[in-house]
Amino acid sequence: MGIVADKKLPLLVATMYKCLCDTFAASSRPVCRCFVYHGAARPPVENCTPCGTADPAHDPPQDAPNGQAWVRVTRVIPVIDPVAANCCVNRYQAVLEIGVQRCLRAVSQQGEAPSIEDLTADAFDAYADWELLRSSVQDCFVGDSCEAPLNWVSFGEPVGPAGGYSGWAFQFQVELST
Repeated sequence: MGIVADKKLPLLVATMYKCLCDTFAASSRPVCRCFVYHGAARPPVENCTPCGTADPAHDPPQDAPNGQAWVRVTRVIPVIDPVAANCCVNRYQAVLEIGVQRCLRAVSQQGEAPSIEDLTADAFDAYADWELLRSSVQDCFVGDSCEAPLNWVSFGEPVGPAGGYSGWAFQFQVELST
């Protein structure tokens, strides 16, 4: 998609949302839900089931899509120009967060803990999700120019494990158009 020229907050969020959802949809690791979330904390995971099933994901098929990806604004920061005579706020920066949460292999219905191989597979699946998040930002905001209009706040922070899910969140700061 390339560099985003108009940096108004709604357009930045909408563009990142499209890039994130398109990246996961085109991958071998699709998510069930991809959305824009407004809230002070990361979005909750409603349940841990493979897409389109009603059964809990206690041993989900290896290739069953699951989880969710999101975009949210974590804060908007006024930038004050100390050189200006009245020290006015003359621009703003937004911190955007993108993330993904997925089901982990859990204790089976027979009460058996995940095997070492399953735990290792979950870890490598999480690393594949990290790459998809990075790719969505690269495609959306950097493109081929290598001149990103953003500053990284967090280049991949693990989320969880908690409640049977785990994932990643990235945060980056973008200068907004005035």
